[in-house]
Amino acid sequence: MLLNTEFLHRSYCLDELLFHENAIHKKYNLGSVIAHHKCGHKYRTKRGGRKELAMMQTTGKLPIKTCSVCFKLKNNRIGFLNKNVINLIGEKEGSKNFDFNFLKQKILFYNWLYYHI
Repeated sequence: MLLNTEFLHRSYCLDELLFHENAIHKKYNLGSVIAHHKCGHKYRTKRGGRKELAMMQTTGKLPIKTCSVCFKLKNNRIGFLNKNVINLIGEKEGSKNFDFNFLKQKILFYNWLYYHI
C-alpha cells in the first residue's frame, strides 16, 4: 500500500483513517500491544513476539536494554530516521486522534524499525 498515491488533499473520516492504519498493522505484522520502555520510546510490537508476551505479563515499562528503537539508533549506520518521526509515533501511537500525515510517518517508522536496509 502506498499512501502517497492513495491519499488526496482532503479531509478523512476516522473510519477511513482506521482502515488505512489497520492495513499498515497487517503489512508489518504489528500486534495490538504497545511497548513502553523506560527510555521513553513507545511502539507497537510484532504480533506473537517476545516483547508482546512480556508486555502482556507486566503492567510496567520494559527495560531500556530491550528497546528496539534505541538499538536501531545506536547500530544503524545506513538508514537514519529523523527523531521528530520517532517522537510523533511515541506521542500518537495507540490514539484515535491522528491524520493521514501521521500514517505516512508511521509507515516510515515501522519500515525503518522492522526492515533491514
